[in-house]
Amino acid sequence: MTGFFDGNNSTIDTSTLILAGNINGFLARLDSIGHVKWIHTFSGPGINGGSGLKIDASLNIYITGSFQDSIQLGSLKLYDTAKDFFLSKFDENGNIIWGVQANCDGNYAAGLDLIIDFDGNCCLSGYFSGNAHFGNFNLSTSNTSDMFIAKYNSNGVCLGIKNFGYASGSSIALDNDNHIICSGEFFNTVNIGSNNFTSFGGQDIYLAKLGEIVGIEEGRLSNSELNIL
Repeated sequence: MTGFFDGNNSTIDTSTLILAGNINGFLARLDSIGHVKWIHTFSGPGINGGSGLKIDASLNIYITGSFQDSIQLGSLKLYDTAKDFFLSKFDENGNIIWGVQANCDGNYAAGLDLIIDFDGNCCLSGYFSGNAHFGNFNLSTSNTSDMFIAKYNSNGVCLGIKNFGYASGSSIALDNDNHIICSGEFFNTVNIGSNNFTSFGGQDIYLAKLGEIVGIEEGRLSNSELNIL
């Protein structure tokens, strides 16, 4: 499990978490009856924490979240001048394998959810503002923030990315054909593939199905009810 804590008296099972910053993240492995087998905290001077976690077929652990200024992920330290997203891979014992970020040029980004697809790639959703760099892919938006979907291979190399805004990517799932289903919220108007949606009020929700890596295949807009693909 992953998340964040903001006090020195935070306890999981019999383990007390030591705060080293404003708000710190953690990664913990529990046994079948809820006892802690191991736990690691992510120190840093600002606010950091994990928001999504998945385990692959080899029991490697992927987590995504956000951090401010810097975050210590085991032996790996990531830096940014503002708030950035991170995606990291750990082995089953909690040892860091790799970690990546968006280097968002003084703006902000956050990872919210992730999945592991049938090919062992990691797909994640979140949001960013201004300029962000995902491996060799660069994104830019003039909106307050845009939603993104990114795909990374098992070595942490970004394979592709898609953004559309003024939106956020709160949750993703996988269908039986290895396509990603994504949901979240948007403000005012949003373009998803060939579909343009206008919210019923200031804020609304969307549900979309993604094609291979970056293509948005279908979009649905809710008014009084959620339309299922």
